Amino acid sequence: MYITLFSSLSSTKVYAASPYNSGHDHGCDDAGISNPSEQYINQDEKGPNYHTDEFMDWFYAGFECS
Repeated sequence: MYITLFSSLSSTKVYAASPYNSGHDHGCDDAGISNPSEQYINQDEKGPNYHTDEFMDWFYAGFECS
């Protein structure tokens, strides 16, 4: 007698955006928001001190996209 057990394994994939993509996207988004208090970069724990220099370089580049 043989017993075969099958288990279903699910894999979770986590995709992290590169500092380039993330910074540029947030910069473009923020450029379209006229109220500075609503912009991503001005939210608690999301300002320049919480990001790499690379993120911030691309954030500023993205901010110029509008």
